[in-house]
Amino acid sequence: MMILPMPENETERLKWLRESRILDTPPEDLFDEVTRMAADLCGAPFAAVILIDAERQWFKSVVGYDVRETPRDAAFCAYTILQPDMLIVPDARRDERFAQNPFVIGAPSVRFYAGAPLITSEGYALGSLCVLDLKPRSLTAEQQRILQMLARQVASRIELRRQLIVQQQLIDESASAQASLKQSEERLKEAQSLAQMGSWEFEIATCRISWSDELFHLLELDPSDGEPSIERLRTLYHPDDAVMQTEIAARSIETGEPFEFDIRVMRRDGSLRWMHSMGRAVRGADGSVQRLVGTLMNIHERRMADDALRESENRLSMVLEKGRFSAWRLDLASNEFIGANAQAKALFGLSPEATFTRTDYLGAVHPDDRAYMQESMQATLEAARYTEAEFRVVWPDGSIHWLSARGSAIFGDEGQPVGVSGVMHDITDRKWAEAQREQALREAEERADRDPLTGLWNHRAFHKRLEEEAARSERDGGALTVAMIDVDNFQFFNDAYGHVIGDDVLRAVGARLQSMCRPYDTIARFGGDEFVLILPAAETTSRI
Repeated sequence: MMILPMPENETERLKWLRESRILDTPPEDLFDEVTRMAADLCGAPFAAVILIDAERQWFKSVVGYDVRETPRDAAFCAYTILQPDMLIVPDARRDERFAQNPFVIGAPSVRFYAGAPLITSEGYALGSLCVLDLKPRSLTAEQQRILQMLARQVASRIELRRQLIVQQQLIDESASAQASLKQSEERLKEAQSLAQMGSWEFEIATCRISWSDELFHLLELDPSDGEPSIERLRTLYHPDDAVMQTEIAARSIETGEPFEFDIRVMRRDGSLRWMHSMGRAVRGADGSVQRLVGTLMNIHERRMADDALRESENRLSMVLEKGRFSAWRLDLASNEFIGANAQAKALFGLSPEATFTRTDYLGAVHPDDRAYMQESMQATLEAARYTEAEFRVVWPDGSIHWLSARGSAIFGDEGQPVGVSGVMHDITDRKWAEAQREQALREAEERADRDPLTGLWNHRAFHKRLEEEAARSERDGGALTVAMIDVDNFQFFNDAYGHVIGDDVLRAVGARLQSMCRPYDTIARFGGDEFVLILPAAETTSRI
């Protein structure tokens, strides 16, 4: 047998393939449907989606042959990944590369092979979508074009899988990096205020617990109501989480190991808020655990955003897994879609008996997308390669659906376009999921920049706004005023009337500042009883 050639980027190609985590996975409807479509399209007894690993070819999907993997050195597809276009072997016995191949001279006696490479946007050829026959033959130009388009759909699906995996890894790395922010004791007070975090300490010998002022505020408690205690804290926890917290604390006292977990805390109005608890044991001179110290941080908004993100990604994954593709062909002479099946008509909300012409197609396209689709169709007729488009259609019941279409022109003997062929599928749920995910992320970012007590911009947002306004002022040559404001004798007021009334005062000050400033002014709570204003192009005499 001839020495098997290797792609120039073999190391990077294998790394990319393994990062997609698709090898040795169970069968999936989407890949099986594409494989069956390829077999039906080409009238071939065998069809497969094959991925080329280091020493094997692995079958993600196969029709007509019961096999999961075979050696790479006997793989037709090992040659397919060496070129950007299709590999077609009309008669394997007459091709010196495959004449002695064990699958040619032995069972199942392959004679014909046609494979379209699965190429990613980064140029890595992962494998092929191929069809095989037991007799010499060829494919029409139209069959070749559609087979290549189906291969691009398979490659795009694998690429999306890898992107979701990489995205999750980035999220995990980001969460790990955030854990290192609590290293500086000097900035602990400021960090707790900005992060909505409070600290606590538990003396094991006396069962005495002490809380920071930030923790009182975080739990919506008034220090004047009494000293903190373990019993008081347990009444705030969700009953299911209180048991878990007790078990974790006992284990930490026994082993001295640190702990970290999420817990639900009951608010005054009965609603639950997610908190993140972290702690560790502190040993005495004799090595025994003498106390536990830790923090409690409000993660409710982040938890809600994460849940929304996971829901959106799960919905997107489900749509892609269960999505249905429909092949189509438009004949320019008759302006009709030839052989449009019930599935293709269903994408436009039509019954299987309905007619389906180019006029029907354009009439169903959303009015705002109609000009775009006409331009896209014209570009397809003029291009020597496939084009793609995403557009909206309006069903007869008035509902709007998103479709994704890929197609290429069919040229006659004299080089003139005679039709368009391609594939199409419904992406409505994917578009909805993407919009929901973007909205959830925007809302999470907005909440991260707001002071939870007053609703004004917080310390972090102030610095970001100040940089923006300073740059604008320097660019335009305009004036910029920054005013710092604090509440006189606020600590005395807090001590005299309690933190609950003190919080009401801070909210009233924030509301007053908002009522007196212009809509484009920036009002932020800088920290404690301090407020700061950014006033672009302010008048010399202020009303505040």
